[in-house]
Amino acid sequence: MLVDEPQPIDLDRDSPRRRYAQDDTVVELRAGRLTISQSGKRVVDRRIPAAWRGRSYDSRSADLTCHNDEFLASAFVVPHARMVVLDIAYHGTDTCWEPTDELHVVSW
Repeated sequence: MLVDEPQPIDLDRDSPRRRYAQDDTVVELRAGRLTISQSGKRVVDRRIPAAWRGRSYDSRSADLTCHNDEFLASAFVVPHARMVVLDIAYHGTDTCWEPTDELHVVSW
């Protein structure tokens, strides 16, 4: 059972750092590192897998290199199951479209 969507602490979707809090759980994705704290104790601290990272590619039509950096769009905490569902999204521009968001589950 998923609980209600948490209230984002940082409301700017284009922020390079995203942080979500729900009850006593805080989820943060910053500089390619995921941290989850519960009741003030860090329960997850790891680099995100390469498959979650944004992509860089050459756009021949625009003659530039596109970078689609990842960020935490939202997080859904299931505290009794010690689990978080993460919505990882990617930055884009009019020239370099962003990939579709991806959902990932992290448990501890």
